[in-house]
Amino acid sequence: MNTYVLLSKLTPDGARSLQTRPGRLREVNEEIEAFGCVVVSQFATMGPYDFVTVVQAPDNDTMMRLSAMLGSRGTVELMSMPAVWVNDFLDQLDRDHAERSPDARARSSAMKAWVLREYGDPMKVLELAEIDQPSPAPDQLLVQVEASGLAFPDLLRVQGLYQVTQPLGTAPGAEFVGRVVSGGESTTIAPGTRIMGVADIGDGTLAEYVVVRELAVGPVPDGMPTAVAATVSSNYVVAYIALHVRARVQPGDVVVVNGGAGGVGSAAIQLAKAAGARVLANDAGESRAKLCLDFGADAGVDASTTDLVAAIQEFSDGGDVFHACRRAIAFEGRIVIIGFTSGHIPELKVNALLLRNFTIMGMNIFFYEFTPYLEEIVKLWSQGKVNPPVEAEYPFDEAAMVLQRIAERKVKGRAVVRVP
Repeated sequence: MNTYVLLSKLTPDGARSLQTRPGRLREVNEEIEAFGCVVVSQFATMGPYDFVTVVQAPDNDTMMRLSAMLGSRGTVELMSMPAVWVNDFLDQLDRDHAERSPDARARSSAMKAWVLREYGDPMKVLELAEIDQPSPAPDQLLVQVEASGLAFPDLLRVQGLYQVTQPLGTAPGAEFVGRVVSGGESTTIAPGTRIMGVADIGDGTLAEYVVVRELAVGPVPDGMPTAVAATVSSNYVVAYIALHVRARVQPGDVVVVNGGAGGVGSAAIQLAKAAGARVLANDAGESRAKLCLDFGADAGVDASTTDLVAAIQEFSDGGDVFHACRRAIAFEGRIVIIGFTSGHIPELKVNALLLRNFTIMGMNIFFYEFTPYLEEIVKLWSQGKVNPPVEAEYPFDEAAMVLQRIAERKVKGRAVVRVP
């Protein structure tokens, strides 16, 4: 079992619930344990957080699902962090000191990687360093990275703003294309196989080598360019599940894509068009609205200057982009939430759902098996229906600059970093 620290801040609804039902906290702890986790200790605190809970969980996936389940209720804001006991930490320092001896260093394999030293602006907190090459677990593959596709979630992890905290001292980056070097005892993909996929948080792809779960990768088809293989996994799988599994898009539907000039937005435009939908996409700025058209949208709108409600209603015959979509939503329409690029999390009076008879749903990629959806994306690519809009490919030593460009919203589509 791994150890995690869960920092909890009650929302106004959560505070009212605890005041009226003090035993509710014990019930939540019982739910945590029913999830396969163990509450080791718990403290009520003064300061920015109301409770500090030490939890043991089988793995990161379990902890991510637990955090998503608890946070989805709207009664608490959470931050979860992997942790180790101090004695274990000191023992590890002693081992690290021994391993840094000249004899031990000569026996180890080193690699270059961008390492997150603290949270903040990418140019200030990322360091290009030499670290030890990782070793695969039984269900993991060791991969030599050829290229990494960077997107907005990678920036959020560097800034410390993502829903799951990226550990300091690790490399950022998730999407990749590379070649298998070796595999754990339970893996089946042969060394030398060229694969693409998504790495877990903390096992970043801005490195010469990365370890990845075999269930989170797929083979690179013949003829697929490196830049496409490096960017077709995460964003397209997220958009595919949002459209087909959650929203159940049908031919003739009207799909509104917010942030259409970004990675997930551009993927959603292409996938919605491939499904036979009509697409109105919006983004902030005239040039980014035009990009939505370039990516295949039927209409592109500048969200910073246009009345989105009127634009959506005019397009479908029928400020804050969420509330604009809510006000323009059709009868029995669906809104799928996949992220908050503006940094603002909107609130809703639930009677609106009753009055307009529409549905709002979330989409958390960590709840889904990855490979089958990647296979569907590859089929659509082979048919010429989707193709990631890669703005440019950058050398490895400019990775921090690329993330800074994403922060400044200067990247149009996707950016790829080539790994030496």
